[in-house]
Amino acid sequence: MKNFICFGMRCNTAFILRWILNLQKQSLPFDWNVMNTQTQLEILKHHNSPEIMIDIYNKLFSNSTFNFNEKKSFENSWFPHDEIFIENIDNIRDKYIKRTNRLYDIIHNSDKKIFLTLFLWESNDCGKMFLNTIEESCIKNFLLITINGSIDEIFTNNYINMNVKFVPEEEKNDDYHYNCWMSKIINRLKNLECFEDVAIPENTYI
Repeated sequence: MKNFICFGMRCNTAFILRWILNLQKQSLPFDWNVMNTQTQLEILKHHNSPEIMIDIYNKLFSNSTFNFNEKKSFENSWFPHDEIFIENIDNIRDKYIKRTNRLYDIIHNSDKKIFLTLFLWESNDCGKMFLNTIEESCIKNFLLITINGSIDEIFTNNYINMNVKFVPEEEKNDDYHYNCWMSKIINRLKNLECFEDVAIPENTYI
């Protein structure tokens, strides 16, 4: 059985997996936030040490200056979908611990793990860091798919990077251009072997 895992950057990836492709039935820790990359990697690599993961979240949510509304909140992580619960920080922490335990269960028990992330910058450094962390963490039977704006495409057995040009800055808030960009991403994904048995809607956006 294949399990598709959102590896973040912002909420676009989770939106594609859950609401367009219907490939996620439960929320995972990197779905609906912009989490600091190093924090993500620390959480991932400690999949055999849940007590360390809990310590990471205790630190993340214990800072008195934590601000859910700003990108520069504690640890450079941003949780915009949780801002209405700002008075219940302990509950939010417990929610992310629960979501991370789900992720660890998938890592330990799933036949195939497919990590997907969209990067909103023109660099592959994070993709390589993600790949190295997955390999160094002894996670087996995985495929990492990253989507960048303008760097070289990569196709290997366990790592794919696809070049899908981003929406220009002046058009990023324009629904038509944003939807065209998302449609290009969907069309590229459906040509990958790992999506061959996924019922991808035709003309999802345009």
